[in-house]
Amino acid sequence: FYTNRAVLLLISGNLKPLISLANVITLASDKVGVISKAEYNELLEVAGKSFVEYIAGFGMDSSDLESPESLFFHKYPLVVEDPVADDDGGLPFVRILSHVNPERESGVSYAKIPQDGRIRLGILQKNDLMQTIRNAAEELLANIRADQTGRRYKTILCITCSARHQTLAPDYSSEGELLRELIPEEFNLFGYYSYGELCPMAYH
Repeated sequence: FYTNRAVLLLISGNLKPLISLANVITLASDKVGVISKAEYNELLEVAGKSFVEYIAGFGMDSSDLESPESLFFHKYPLVVEDPVADDDGGLPFVRILSHVNPERESGVSYAKIPQDGRIRLGILQKNDLMQTIRNAAEELLANIRADQTGRRYKTILCITCSARHQTLAPDYSSEGELLRELIPEEFNLFGYYSYGELCPMAYH
């Protein structure tokens, strides 16, 4: 087992994979904010107000969120739409914040925050996350059974988001345990947590 390591996976060849996708996020509010100031992974202002003022509008006390150990934002991620995108208004993605920087009244993310992006506050809940695992596995197995190409499928690769891992704390193994229950032993099952976006290649 390795920590502080990265995995770069490239699969090529005469492959015809079957793909199943499942995700879930509930919006805590329909209120949309525009990021008016950001510096790489630090969210400084939303609509001209400090990030601390922004979350105060949701009844959140920033003084309780100054330590990464609080894990508060793991359950309340930001749903972001990047302004540099296509005519559909952008490809939404999730940003998990680590903590609040009280000196700058900012939110510190684990990854880059896009300037001028639009954000909404979301909610991630364990029961919903576990249901998506079940949905994805059942859909994939149904697709395998329905396949008429004559191909034999032996390996299942599961890639799940690191935000899910953080949200499931302290039950970190629950996703893997459920998959072992759902996937028949005839398949090789392996996977990892992704710290980046999984997205269509059409987006640049």
